[in-house]
Amino acid sequence: LNLVKKIYYEFSPSTYTEKAIFEKIEKAVRLNNTGQLMILDLGCGGGNNRLTAYGTVHGVDVSEASVENARKVYDAATVVDATAGLPFQDDSFDMVYCTEVLGHISHEHKEFFLSEARRVLRPGGYFVGSSETAGNNWYTRWLKRRGIYDLYWVEPWGHIGLISPTETVKLIKKFFNVLETEKTSTWIPALDAVVALDQIFSLLKIFRNTTMIRLGNMLIAVPFRMSIMFSEYDSANNIVLLARKDFVA
Repeated sequence: LNLVKKIYYEFSPSTYTEKAIFEKIEKAVRLNNTGQLMILDLGCGGGNNRLTAYGTVHGVDVSEASVENARKVYDAATVVDATAGLPFQDDSFDMVYCTEVLGHISHEHKEFFLSEARRVLRPGGYFVGSSETAGNNWYTRWLKRRGIYDLYWVEPWGHIGLISPTETVKLIKKFFNVLETEKTSTWIPALDAVVALDQIFSLLKIFRNTTMIRLGNMLIAVPFRMSIMFSEYDSANNIVLLARKDFVA
Protein backbone atom coordinates (compact mmCIF):
# COMPACT_ATOMS: atom_id res chain seq x y z
CA LEU A 1 0.00 0.00 0.00
CA ASN A 2 2.81 2.40 0.84
CA LEU A 3 4.46 1.63 -2.51
CA VAL A 4 1.19 2.38 -4.35
CA LYS A 5 0.86 5.68 -2.49
CA LYS A 6 4.45 6.58 -3.32
CA ILE A 7 3.97 5.78 -7.02
CA TYR A 8 0.73 7.77 -7.04
CA TYR A 9 2.35 10.77 -5.38
CA GLU A 10 5.32 10.70 -7.75
CA PHE A 11 3.36 10.43 -11.00
CA SER A 12 -0.23 11.62 -10.55
CA PRO A 13 -1.36 14.92 -12.09
CA SER A 14 -3.36 15.48 -8.90
CA THR A 15 -0.17 15.81 -6.85
CA TYR A 16 1.99 17.52 -9.48
CA THR A 17 1.29 21.05 -8.23
CA GLU A 18 1.68 20.11 -4.57
CA LYS A 19 5.07 18.55 -5.30
CA ALA A 20 6.19 21.64 -7.19
CA ILE A 21 5.11 23.92 -4.33
CA PHE A 22 6.98 21.96 -1.68
CA GLU A 23 10.09 21.84 -3.86
CA LYS A 24 9.97 25.65 -3.80
CA ILE A 25 9.43 25.62 -0.03
CA GLU A 26 12.43 23.33 0.48
CA LYS A 27 14.55 25.72 -1.57
CA ALA A 28 13.28 28.72 0.42
CA VAL A 29 14.10 26.94 3.69
CA ARG A 30 17.66 26.26 2.49
CA LEU A 31 18.11 29.85 1.35
CA ASN A 32 16.57 31.26 4.53
CA ASN A 33 19.10 29.51 6.76
CA THR A 34 17.39 30.58 10.01
CA GLY A 35 16.20 27.23 11.35
CA GLN A 36 12.53 27.03 12.29
CA LEU A 37 10.44 29.61 10.45
CA MET A 38 7.52 31.84 11.31
CA ILE A 39 5.09 31.04 8.50
CA LEU A 40 1.84 32.69 7.43
CA ASP A 41 -0.57 30.50 5.47
CA LEU A 42 -2.49 33.17 3.59
CA GLY A 43 -5.85 31.66 2.62
CA CYS A 44 -5.24 28.57 4.71
CA GLY A 45 -8.39 26.55 4.10
CA GLY A 46 -8.33 23.66 6.55
CA GLY A 47 -4.55 23.80 6.94
CA ASN A 48 -1.68 21.72 5.56
CA ASN A 49 0.07 19.27 7.88
CA ARG A 50 3.23 19.25 5.79
CA LEU A 51 3.79 22.96 6.38
CA THR A 52 4.14 22.51 10.14
CA ALA A 53 7.43 20.64 9.68
CA TYR A 54 9.14 23.92 8.80
CA GLY A 55 8.20 25.96 11.87
CA THR A 56 5.37 27.84 13.57
CA VAL A 57 2.39 28.37 11.28
CA HIS A 58 -0.40 30.95 11.59
CA GLY A 59 -3.28 30.49 9.14
CA VAL A 60 -5.75 33.13 7.98
CA ASP A 61 -8.88 32.68 5.88
CA VAL A 62 -12.21 34.37 5.19
CA SER A 63 -14.08 31.18 6.09
CA GLU A 64 -14.86 30.51 9.76
CA ALA A 65 -15.32 26.79 9.06
CA SER A 66 -11.89 26.60 7.38
CA VAL A 67 -10.24 28.42 10.26
CA GLU A 68 -11.83 26.07 12.79
CA ASN A 69 -10.28 23.13 10.93
CA ALA A 70 -6.93 24.89 10.52
CA ARG A 71 -6.72 25.42 14.29
CA LYS A 72 -6.50 21.63 14.65
CA VAL A 73 -3.38 21.68 12.45
CA TYR A 74 -1.62 25.01 13.04
CA ASP A 75 -0.35 26.89 16.07
CA ALA A 76 -3.00 29.56 15.43
CA ALA A 77 -5.60 30.52 12.82
CA THR A 78 -7.66 33.68 12.38
CA VAL A 79 -10.68 34.77 10.35
CA VAL A 80 -9.84 37.86 8.28
CA ASP A 81 -11.36 40.08 5.63
CA ALA A 82 -8.95 39.80 2.73
CA THR A 83 -9.78 43.34 1.57
CA ALA A 84 -9.30 44.98 4.98
CA GLY A 85 -5.68 44.05 5.72
CA LEU A 86 -3.86 41.50 7.86
CA PRO A 87 -3.86 41.72 11.69
CA PHE A 88 -0.08 41.44 12.01
CA GLN A 89 2.80 43.85 12.50
CA ASP A 90 5.27 44.63 9.75
CA ASP A 91 8.01 42.04 9.14
CA SER A 92 6.30 39.37 11.29
CA PHE A 93 6.96 36.28 9.14
CA ASP A 94 9.87 34.50 7.48
CA MET A 95 7.62 32.96 4.83
CA VAL A 96 4.20 33.67 3.35
CA TYR A 97 2.61 30.55 1.85
CA CYS A 98 -0.28 31.31 -0.48
CA THR A 99 -1.85 28.64 -2.68
CA GLU A 100 -4.87 28.84 -4.96
CA VAL A 101 -5.94 32.22 -3.55
CA LEU A 102 -5.03 35.03 -5.95
CA GLY A 103 -7.53 33.81 -8.56
CA HIS A 104 -10.28 34.24 -5.95
CA ILE A 105 -9.35 37.88 -5.24
CA SER A 106 -11.15 40.46 -7.38
CA HIS A 107 -9.08 42.53 -9.78
CA GLU A 108 -9.51 45.74 -7.77
CA HIS A 109 -8.21 44.13 -4.57
CA LYS A 110 -5.25 42.13 -5.90
CA GLU A 111 -2.59 44.79 -5.40
CA PHE A 112 -3.72 45.55 -1.83
CA PHE A 113 -3.77 41.83 -1.06
CA LEU A 114 -0.19 41.41 -2.27
CA SER A 115 0.97 44.61 -0.57
CA GLU A 116 -0.28 43.22 2.74
CA ALA A 117 1.56 39.96 2.10
CA ARG A 118 4.72 41.98 1.49
CA ARG A 119 4.19 44.18 4.56
CA VAL A 120 4.03 41.29 7.04
CA LEU A 121 6.97 39.45 5.43
CA ARG A 122 10.39 40.34 6.79
CA PRO A 123 13.06 41.62 4.37
CA GLY A 124 14.75 38.60 2.86
CA GLY A 125 11.69 36.43 3.55
CA TYR A 126 10.03 34.26 0.91
CA PHE A 127 6.65 34.32 -0.77
CA VAL A 128 5.84 30.80 -1.98
CA GLY A 129 2.73 29.37 -3.54
CA SER A 130 0.55 28.80 -6.55
CA SER A 131 -2.19 30.61 -8.39
CA GLU A 132 -4.98 29.58 -10.70
CA THR A 133 -4.69 31.45 -13.99
CA ALA A 134 -6.74 32.16 -17.10
CA GLY A 135 -4.99 29.70 -19.39
CA ASN A 136 -5.10 30.43 -23.11
CA ASN A 137 -5.56 26.80 -24.16
CA TRP A 138 -7.88 24.98 -26.55
CA TYR A 139 -10.36 23.94 -23.84
CA THR A 140 -10.68 27.42 -22.36
CA ARG A 141 -11.15 28.91 -25.83
CA TRP A 142 -13.82 26.29 -26.59
CA LEU A 143 -15.67 27.04 -23.36
CA LYS A 144 -15.57 30.77 -24.06
CA ARG A 145 -16.84 30.34 -27.62
CA ARG A 146 -19.79 28.38 -26.30
CA GLY A 147 -20.43 30.97 -23.59
CA ILE A 148 -20.02 28.49 -20.75
CA TYR A 149 -16.57 29.41 -19.37
CA ASP A 150 -18.04 31.24 -16.37
CA LEU A 151 -20.50 28.41 -15.76
CA TYR A 152 -17.83 25.69 -15.65
CA TRP A 153 -14.67 27.40 -14.43
CA VAL A 154 -15.55 30.69 -12.71
CA GLU A 155 -18.86 30.44 -10.86
CA PRO A 156 -18.53 26.95 -9.27
CA TRP A 157 -15.04 27.68 -7.90
CA GLY A 158 -15.26 31.39 -7.11
CA HIS A 159 -12.60 32.29 -9.71
CA ILE A 160 -13.59 35.94 -9.87
CA GLY A 161 -10.11 37.31 -10.56
CA LEU A 162 -8.42 35.04 -13.09
CA ILE A 163 -5.65 36.57 -15.18
CA SER A 164 -3.07 34.99 -17.47
CA PRO A 165 0.15 33.44 -16.14
CA THR A 166 2.18 36.31 -17.60
CA GLU A 167 -0.10 38.91 -16.03
CA THR A 168 0.00 37.07 -12.70
CA VAL A 169 3.80 37.08 -12.58
CA LYS A 170 3.93 40.71 -13.70
CA LEU A 171 1.57 41.66 -10.86
CA ILE A 172 3.54 39.75 -8.23
CA LYS A 173 6.77 41.36 -9.45
CA LYS A 174 5.40 44.73 -8.30
CA PHE A 175 5.84 43.52 -4.72
CA PHE A 176 8.41 40.71 -4.75
CA ASN A 177 11.52 39.59 -6.54
CA VAL A 178 10.26 36.54 -8.44
CA LEU A 179 13.05 33.94 -8.42
CA GLU A 180 11.33 30.96 -10.04
CA THR A 181 8.03 30.27 -11.74
CA GLU A 182 6.65 27.31 -13.68
CA LYS A 183 3.38 26.17 -15.19
CA THR A 184 1.83 23.18 -13.45
CA SER A 185 -1.55 22.56 -15.07
CA THR A 186 -2.88 22.35 -18.60
CA TRP A 187 -6.13 20.83 -19.81
CA ILE A 188 -6.23 17.06 -20.30
CA PRO A 189 -9.77 15.98 -21.35
CA ALA A 190 -9.30 12.52 -19.84
CA LEU A 191 -9.44 14.07 -16.37
CA ASP A 192 -13.12 14.85 -16.86
CA ALA A 193 -13.78 11.25 -17.89
CA VAL A 194 -11.94 9.94 -14.84
CA VAL A 195 -14.07 12.07 -12.52
CA ALA A 196 -17.22 10.77 -14.19
CA LEU A 197 -16.03 7.16 -13.89
CA ASP A 198 -15.30 7.64 -10.22
CA GLN A 199 -18.83 8.89 -9.62
CA ILE A 200 -20.35 5.95 -11.53
CA PHE A 201 -18.27 3.28 -9.82
CA SER A 202 -18.77 4.76 -6.36
CA LEU A 203 -22.54 4.69 -6.93
CA LEU A 204 -22.35 1.06 -8.02
CA LYS A 205 -20.09 0.35 -5.01
CA ILE A 206 -17.70 -1.62 -7.21
CA PHE A 207 -14.66 0.26 -5.95
CA ARG A 208 -13.88 2.43 -2.99
CA ASN A 209 -14.47 6.12 -3.62
CA THR A 210 -11.47 7.78 -5.40
CA THR A 211 -10.12 4.45 -6.71
CA MET A 212 -10.87 5.31 -10.34
CA ILE A 213 -9.54 8.84 -9.99
CA ARG A 214 -6.23 7.51 -8.65
CA LEU A 215 -5.96 4.85 -11.34
CA GLY A 216 -6.95 7.26 -14.10
CA ASN A 217 -4.56 9.93 -12.91
CA MET A 218 -1.64 7.53 -13.01
CA LEU A 219 -2.61 6.34 -16.50
CA ILE A 220 -2.65 9.87 -17.92
CA ALA A 221 0.48 11.00 -16.07
CA VAL A 222 2.67 10.84 -19.21
CA PRO A 223 0.42 12.90 -21.54
CA PHE A 224 -0.21 15.33 -18.67
CA ARG A 225 3.50 15.98 -18.17
CA MET A 226 4.09 16.20 -21.91
CA SER A 227 1.35 18.82 -22.17
CA ILE A 228 3.12 20.89 -19.53
CA MET A 229 6.52 20.50 -21.17
CA PHE A 230 5.47 21.39 -24.70
CA SER A 231 2.63 23.88 -24.24
CA GLU A 232 3.07 27.64 -24.24
CA TYR A 233 3.52 29.34 -20.86
CA ASP A 234 0.24 31.24 -21.08
CA SER A 235 -1.71 28.05 -21.82
CA ALA A 236 -1.43 27.09 -18.14
CA ASN A 237 -4.37 27.14 -15.73
CA ASN A 238 -2.05 27.16 -12.75
CA ILE A 239 1.46 28.35 -11.93
CA VAL A 240 3.80 27.83 -8.99
CA LEU A 241 6.35 30.41 -7.92
CA LEU A 242 9.09 31.26 -5.46
CA ALA A 243 9.63 34.96 -4.70
CA ARG A 244 11.51 37.04 -2.13
CA LYS A 245 10.98 40.34 -0.35
CA ASP A 246 14.28 42.02 -1.06
CA PHE A 247 15.96 44.39 1.35
CA VAL A 248 15.32 48.06 0.71
CA ALA A 249 18.44 50.23 0.77
